[in-house]
Amino acid sequence: MILRRHRRLWAFLAAAILLTAQPYAKNGESASLFSRGGEGDDGGTYDLLLLGQDEAAGLTDVVILAHVDVGAGRMCMAQIPRDTYLRYTDKNYKKINGAVKAGGAAALCEALERALPVVIDGYVLLDLACVRDAVDLLGGVEIDVPCDMDYEDPTQGLSIHLKKGRTHLSGAEAVHFVRYRAGYVRGDLGRVDAQKLFLAAFLEAATHVDAGDLPRLAALAVGSTETDLPPELVLSLLRAARRISVENVTLLTLPGEELQSAKSGAWYYVLSRAGTAEVMETCFGVAGASACMDPAHLLSDASRPDFEAIYRKYVPPVYHTASGLRQEGITPETVDDS
Repeated sequence: MILRRHRRLWAFLAAAILLTAQPYAKNGESASLFSRGGEGDDGGTYDLLLLGQDEAAGLTDVVILAHVDVGAGRMCMAQIPRDTYLRYTDKNYKKINGAVKAGGAAALCEALERALPVVIDGYVLLDLACVRDAVDLLGGVEIDVPCDMDYEDPTQGLSIHLKKGRTHLSGAEAVHFVRYRAGYVRGDLGRVDAQKLFLAAFLEAATHVDAGDLPRLAALAVGSTETDLPPELVLSLLRAARRISVENVTLLTLPGEELQSAKSGAWYYVLSRAGTAEVMETCFGVAGASACMDPAHLLSDASRPDFEAIYRKYVPPVYHTASGLRQEGITPETVDDS
């Protein structure tokens, strides 16, 4: 692992991540999609934690574990739902979205390394201003909005009003789209699926970015990005990102199920140990992932049979490509449809 360094703003990394994300994956494919290689611009694999922070509460409601294989020119983006149970603390609140607020992004990396068979090379923490400005720089994104989105929260200064159907969204509207969850039957899981639609639309728009716009994309992230990655690795990833084609990025949610805790009444998402191990092997290139998966039992509460039932159950992962999402879509179940 790269040694944790003093936190610094590194706008170039934001640009690298935004430009690398360009789609892949054969749905349901079980063979390993990635292989570990050398290092530098012509090889090597890197595992990065991408975090999106809520400006009001300081919670990280977007958590993505990304695997970049430079030599193979492939990338996997595995979403971890915000309500995922993770025993990173002895306190009562053990949802993953509170980990950064409680101990910092580096501490969350270390907790995930104890739970998953993965070595995280570094993190990137973004705020929503970066997403807004990046979308505007791309000229907006085209998205099929799955339902009328109407939501007001004066305490956050949030006023969401988007109409169902194919829509060209500005940066501010795209932020509203990725934040909205009130109308989804499965709440945040519906929002996670909607965010896949946004990622697919953004990635498609990013394929048309002129190389001359790269400095502007990097500059707009200043003040909106925190990372512990060293500059030399950032630049290496940035150069490698330009060579990743739109067919070679996988999008998925780490498999599991949601449940309401009988003890507290809070909703949690519990990862399937076997399903998540399959993702680690298939997309992250970890041979024998099941044998080294969650040795400290951080992803479930052994004292709660309902948590353990999901943890021990095999929930198969569902793989998407951004190009497939653009062509076929994904439709989160909405309150109006139920």
